Amino acid sequence: MRLSVSINFEASLCLEFPSRSSGPSTSSAMHFIALVSLVLGAASGVSAMTLVHRNDTPIARSSSADFTGGHASFYYQNGLAGACGVVHSDSSFIAALQTTRYGPVSAMSPNCGRSITLTNTNNAKSVTVVVADVCVTCSNENDLDLSIGAFLQISTLADGYVPIVWHYND
Repeated sequence: MRLSVSINFEASLCLEFPSRSSGPSTSSAMHFIALVSLVLGAASGVSAMTLVHRNDTPIARSSSADFTGGHASFYYQNGLAGACGVVHSDSSFIAALQTTRYGPVSAMSPNCGRSITLTNTNNAKSVTVVVADVCVTCSNENDLDLSIGAFLQISTLADGYVPIVWHYND
C-alpha cells in the first residue's frame, strides 16, 4: 500500500507499505501521517500559517444579475479617504469591494461611485450604498465591507458578518 501526503508547508511525505497483511494497518498509517503533519506544521512556525475564511456557499452570479454567496461586514472610516479618494463619515452609506471586483488597489476603480443594493438574506433587510473603497481583507469576491451606517440598516453591529445578495443599480 502506498500513501502520499502533501503538506502546505512545502514538504511532502510518501510512505510505502508492502501489503496490508504484512505491514502496519491503514489506521496506524493514518495516525502516523497525522502525527507527521502536526510536527511539520509546528516546525514551520505559527507565523507562516494563514487563516483562510472558508465559505460553504459557492460564489455565483445568478441570471438576475445578483451576486450571491457573499457576506457583509462593517468598518470604521476613521476620517480617512477610501481607495476612491473621498473621505466619508461612519453614517454614510458606502461599501468597499473585494479586490477581485475593485481591481488594482493602487488605482481608482472604474466601480468607484457605482450604486449597489444589497439584502441581508437572514432578515430580508436592504440598503443602497455607493462604492467608495476596496476591501483587502474580504476573502470572497462577493463580500462587501460596509460603513457603520449602511450595516446598521441591515443588521446589528453585534452580528458583525451576515450573508448577502447584491447587485449594481446601473
